[in-house]
Amino acid sequence: MTFKELYPKRRLSQQKRIFRYFKYIFNDHFILALAFILAALAFQYSQWLKNLTTFNPLYQWIWLVIATALVMGIGQIASFIQKADTVFLLARERNFKAYFSQALAYSLLLPTGIYALFVGVSYPFLLIHQGLSGGQVLAIFVVMVGLKALQLRSLLENFHFYSSSKRRLLMVLTAAYSFCQLYFAVRGKIFLALAFVFVMIVIYYLTSKNWQGEKQWDWLKIVGEENQRQERVNQILSLFVDVPTGQRAVKRRKYLDPLLMPSKNNPYYFLYQRTFCRSQDYFNLWFRLTVLATLLVYFLPSHPLTYCLGLLMLYASYFQILPLYRRYYKHPLMKIYPLDQGQALPAFRRFLYLPIGLQTALLTMTFLMSKSWQDSVIFLILAGLMTILFTRVYLPRRLRGKNRLLEKLHR
Repeated sequence: MTFKELYPKRRLSQQKRIFRYFKYIFNDHFILALAFILAALAFQYSQWLKNLTTFNPLYQWIWLVIATALVMGIGQIASFIQKADTVFLLARERNFKAYFSQALAYSLLLPTGIYALFVGVSYPFLLIHQGLSGGQVLAIFVVMVGLKALQLRSLLENFHFYSSSKRRLLMVLTAAYSFCQLYFAVRGKIFLALAFVFVMIVIYYLTSKNWQGEKQWDWLKIVGEENQRQERVNQILSLFVDVPTGQRAVKRRKYLDPLLMPSKNNPYYFLYQRTFCRSQDYFNLWFRLTVLATLLVYFLPSHPLTYCLGLLMLYASYFQILPLYRRYYKHPLMKIYPLDQGQALPAFRRFLYLPIGLQTALLTMTFLMSKSWQDSVIFLILAGLMTILFTRVYLPRRLRGKNRLLEKLHR
């Protein structure tokens, strides 16, 4: 089997694995809910465009930030490199030119589709607010695809042995270059943006000897990047179906360290805080629910159903964090060390005030910015009452019942 045949084989195997879950993800209920959400967003978008009569530079900068984030954030190199390749294929390192060329072309397909959707949705805005024509909007799409190709090329260049500072510098320069070219494009200087992107593509093509076998590949980094990419795919699929995954990585988020409160007398409180802030499960799920709730509250009109929706998202967050209470129940060190398991419930209740408080404060500020101060006060009171009922009434009964059931099973 040649390297040209190896990549399509691995790509097809990955696609079969993902497509197997699609029939469970895109069921009737999901499609119906998605249709209602898209219809509501389209209606709000059309109403906003009708009121867009004057030029506002803020909207232009927001569009530029979103477009640059899409160019830099959507799509990674799908190399499908496995850990065993560092042993069995290392001797043929110089023959990986065809393999990575296919990886670069395949990795550009998904961003191209997303950019087409983004530019299509942005077309009325660019037509009304920026005064661009249909051809100019199409040229913006071409610029975004060209910038993404350059960004993927820079990611491929990072697979060589470079220091972390050089890799960060290359990423920053790529982001700045993309932002400048998109600025030229959205301001109507389409030919200038296309010319700059075309020149950079030609330069990368002429200097492509650097990655066609002249330099050595950092195989450990390639394997690590591919594992992270596969983990992100599994995380998205796990929102809908049960996906078998490997060991979850623990990541320290230094920006959350100021939120961690000391606890000298209760080790459970210490563990709950750090598990939530540093795990890949609880924090990511809570963060996604928070962002979704914020967007829904911001765009929906002032109505009692909006309060109910905000409270429903809070309630869903409670139940997503609830399994954290049982995480250390069977941990051997918690059994060996003479700890009172009765400390777990007060510690977990105290810990819940951190994510619940942050989420409530953010949604209250969203009500204040998008609605009125009366709406924010009403939501704050309702959220406070629901939090008290959940932590003081429902939570102790539910967890104590589970404790008794688990104790019976262990006897």
